[in-house]
Amino acid sequence: MPLDEAERRAIEIVDRVGWMVQHVYPVEVHSDPEWFLYTVGLGITHGWLKLICFRLDPDVMEKNDQ
Repeated sequence: MPLDEAERRAIEIVDRVGWMVQHVYPVEVHSDPEWFLYTVGLGITHGWLKLICFRLDPDVMEKNDQ
């Protein structure tokens, strides 16, 4: 099965930088959306576990995003 554009971009970022941040947005937008982000590639690059960030201000969570 061929990769879609998002998958190709993720692979390119992890190859170039060593890791990336994946955002997970809510399906329904409401007054208090529960969205989060997690890292991809840290296990391959550094042998680390994934990091997950939630319940923080979106500007704080995105501070170091590529």
